Amino acid sequence: MKNILITGCTDTHVNRFDRVPDVQFASTPALLAKLINEELGYSVTHRTAENEDLDRYDAVICFLYPKTKHARHVENAEFILHERPDAIIGVDDWSLPQLPSQWPQMAGRGVIAPMFSWGDKPLLARFLKMNPRDLVTVDLSCYLHLVKAPGPWPRPRCWVNASYHPHNHIWAAYHTHWPVASYGCKELCQPRILEAELACDHYMRAAGVLVPPYDISGTGWWRPRILQAVAAGAVIGGIRAETCNILAINDITIDVGAVENLSDRELEQLADEQRATLLSAIPSANAVAEPISNILE
Repeated sequence: MKNILITGCTDTHVNRFDRVPDVQFASTPALLAKLINEELGYSVTHRTAENEDLDRYDAVICFLYPKTKHARHVENAEFILHERPDAIIGVDDWSLPQLPSQWPQMAGRGVIAPMFSWGDKPLLARFLKMNPRDLVTVDLSCYLHLVKAPGPWPRPRCWVNASYHPHNHIWAAYHTHWPVASYGCKELCQPRILEAELACDHYMRAAGVLVPPYDISGTGWWRPRILQAVAAGAVIGGIRAETCNILAINDITIDVGAVENLSDRELEQLADEQRATLLSAIPSANAVAEPISNILE
């Protein structure tokens, strides 16, 4: 049995959710560990490993993040990258364009990144300043805890917008006419709500869930809220690039203005179309595991 180490430089990377119990969400490193253990049958250690003998691990995945206050374990990551020239890089945050300049140790290494199966891998590779052949994308949607059935319609014509980042709420204020229930941003004194509560309660009752654009929109970056929202029966609203072409090819909109102009019946129909299209595109765990197995060889 192979021994795999998953580690990095933030609390999420090193499996330290105990430090912030009010911040719980679908963690790419944790779900990747689950995939490797359950589908490949490998033993996975998920924690810091600074100053350890790393030779006992057959492969190491080190997640990186910009060197801000949130990167509490930079020394751990630097130790890993120094001791294991073969370490694979993991990325789990859309601030990834900053990584190549802050982490020159990335050069020449394979990279694992979360991306929907319908995403644009060459575009994501350009943001990482790397060759697409060295990038392995992983769609972990099969491990999300999605509600089994959507909530009822009709619903209040309002949006839910959950984000830690102020600019996402500023974007919402400029691009919506419906009322917006805003959560998650400490700087704006908004309430913090667990992701599970959003998915199983708030998304079940609101007509729409906002998916604000970000620096790497158009890549198909893996954002659990998209599936959590449509599974709950809400309409997602954002910009067309957010879902690449998977909805556009069937003339299914996510444009905020277009959504807000629909009747209640049309909103329910759009919610059904978005849900059917996006949930049917979720790959099996076995399909996702194959490229991961290859990069760990």
